[in-house]
Amino acid sequence: MKSFKQFLKEAADQKHHVLAFGRMNPITNGHEALVNKVHEVAKEHAAGHTVVLSHSHDPKKNPLAPADKLKHAKRAFPGTNLKTSNKEKPTILHHATDLSNKGVEHLHVIAGSDRKDAMHKLLHDYNGKKTKDGVGYHFKSITVHSSGDQIGR
Repeated sequence: MKSFKQFLKEAADQKHHVLAFGRMNPITNGHEALVNKVHEVAKEHAAGHTVVLSHSHDPKKNPLAPADKLKHAKRAFPGTNLKTSNKEKPTILHHATDLSNKGVEHLHVIAGSDRKDAMHKLLHDYNGKKTKDGVGYHFKSITVHSSGDQIGR
């Protein structure tokens, strides 16, 4: 039988990471709630974190260029690990693959309440599989946390 110390050490040895993906074009109160939840879950699991800003850019729905979006997000959310997606890695599945390849075993994803169920399904549908373009990952667990309601987005 394992001692409590052994159990705690094994739990600490399992690598967790918190991931969020969003347009943030422009940044809203809802995005602040998302980033706050990223930090909260990361602290709870002694985990690293990444907030990925989509690289989508068009005059109507996404007026800010990715570099501008990142600049504003860094000012709004100091101490947050921020980066942008790109043509080579445009989706959350690509970023989950990178984390899996780095040895992350437990993925925690933060999504708005309106996207939580769809995100859960998407991420679990691809766990342990590879897409035709080679995207694939394997996590022991994937937990999708809600950042709250979509108020102010």
